[in-house]
Amino acid sequence: MLRLVICVLICVFSFAHAQNGFSMQDSLDADLNLVYRKEQYTRFNIHVRGYGIAFGFGRHKTGTLKQIQEGQFNTWSHPKSSTSVSNSNSDRPSYEYGKLFSLYEFTYLYGFRKTLFRKEDRKAIECRHHLLMGPTLFLAKPYYIEIEQALSNQQYRIYSTRFNNDDFNKDSLSVYGRAPFTTGINSSQWHPGCTFKYGLSFDYGNSFQRIRALEIGMQFTQVLPIPGIDRIQLMYQYPAEKYFFNFYLSLILGYKHNRI
Repeated sequence: MLRLVICVLICVFSFAHAQNGFSMQDSLDADLNLVYRKEQYTRFNIHVRGYGIAFGFGRHKTGTLKQIQEGQFNTWSHPKSSTSVSNSNSDRPSYEYGKLFSLYEFTYLYGFRKTLFRKEDRKAIECRHHLLMGPTLFLAKPYYIEIEQALSNQQYRIYSTRFNNDDFNKDSLSVYGRAPFTTGINSSQWHPGCTFKYGLSFDYGNSFQRIRALEIGMQFTQVLPIPGIDRIQLMYQYPAEKYFFNFYLSLILGYKHNRI
């Protein structure tokens, strides 16, 4: 029994000592100005035509040059889109008058980031810039609205339809609101593209190991032609688009490490 108690105490003490050692090492890593070989981060985007999120990781090639790989998701809207509310019920979901498609972007990016000014102490700001490029897939989902149609005996029926300016008038028809997201999803179209992105980021965090940065930049995406389609029309009576360009602002959160 005594041996069992001693073994348990030794195991507990060893575990506590190991945990304390790991904690001290993490604290030292956070306090030391090291060149960490790897990093992982999440980026939250807002741009002139939508918003998005990205997940990425980097690996040092030299002391100031890092290889970056990133997966990105963005939403896109038309610059002229406007939000309207139901004529009959203001509590219904708002809708975008004239919208034909909801557009979503999925992009894989690869490139390099160079450190311009390195963080010399924890109160300093590190400045970096990067150039990334990669393939893109656009998902264009047809946009539907719900119409409330009056029937006999004070009854109504609600049906989903796409916007058509030839026989649609928001003043003469009672728009009930936008249709559920799943309406028309089976008719969605995939469009390939290629993306180029340049960004300038500023790491303002008070740790050498944790990443807290703001990034500003620009992104250019070209839609690649497929049989019969080489552009995407988001709004009725506006020309279809082949090139998508935006300026963006991002918040980046992540950490650096030397683990294999």
